[in-house]
Amino acid sequence: MPSIPAAAMTSVTVQGPLWSAQVQLVELAQPQSHWAFRTLFLNQRQRRGLGVDAIHLPGTLLLLGSVSQVSVDLGGGGSFQWQRSVSPTPPFTPERLRQFLNSGDLSLLLVQAEPGQWPETFPQEATPSFFPDRLTCLTGEIPLPWPQAPQSDAQISQLYRGLSLEIPSQGVDGLQQRPGASRLLSPLSVHSGGLSIYGQVQLPWQTQPLAAVFQLTQRLPSGDIPQLRLTLEPDRILPRRSRRLHRRLGRPRSGPESRLLLTRRAMVPDWVTLAIVDPSVLPQLAWEIPPWGQPPQLYLPPQEITLLLRRSGPGNQATPATSLAQVVPDTVQGSPHCRGHSS
Repeated sequence: MPSIPAAAMTSVTVQGPLWSAQVQLVELAQPQSHWAFRTLFLNQRQRRGLGVDAIHLPGTLLLLGSVSQVSVDLGGGGSFQWQRSVSPTPPFTPERLRQFLNSGDLSLLLVQAEPGQWPETFPQEATPSFFPDRLTCLTGEIPLPWPQAPQSDAQISQLYRGLSLEIPSQGVDGLQQRPGASRLLSPLSVHSGGLSIYGQVQLPWQTQPLAAVFQLTQRLPSGDIPQLRLTLEPDRILPRRSRRLHRRLGRPRSGPESRLLLTRRAMVPDWVTLAIVDPSVLPQLAWEIPPWGQPPQLYLPPQEITLLLRRSGPGNQATPATSLAQVVPDTVQGSPHCRGHSS
């Protein structure tokens, strides 16, 4: 195979759910000069491509490169773009490659190529096209640049505000020191599942915001306008923070503000307690975003929340806190601007 021109490797388009990225592949010098991509699986059917009449074209590949641009399109005017002007420079020794990967300056991506989209001719300087127009990300992560003052960044503020999230005021500096899967190269990243976002959310039954890593995905089928869903990423939560979340989310929510009636009548509840059914398991919180620009709606699946109706509160010495009913709603829905309702 003739040499691939450098122009064919400087802007390779990789796409994922809700995003696309421009990747510049690394040129390695050892054991001899070559571009840092590897074919893992070939297409079974032979076809014309890259100047050969009958060839098994690559189907699944590994790419190693630096990302110069990431575009995120959430529909309805929710468009964002991140640029990175500085790229890692040679020599790309094994030690330096590990450093670049650990810092997020380089990304290792597993991608899928559509067999019918490979160029028929081999790339030339005048027509520098080697890969298909778009490669689909199967696994791997691209961290996005995080500004020094995120609260003053208009793009960051618009993204968090549209998701009803609060920009984290602390804890960002320690994300890269986290162990295992909980380690984050940036509070914002894109991957094969969509976006990962470190932020804070206000739950209807909590007084303090909940800090966690959230995943923004696209519901399918969603039509012309993406239907979005925001969920917690349990694997990204530190074990000690996960236990703290269990305690906070599993703590019953009850009190005078939860009273159903102002006047007491026999066998009529005037105290309600909201609690997680299984406090030892992180509830499957999900926020549905119909179109971008509308407030997210919080949903909990069945069997996650229980409502305990009582004659009086736990601190009432005159009237025993006799339980009158226990209700497990089919669905629970709420928003940052309301106390929530169930059905």
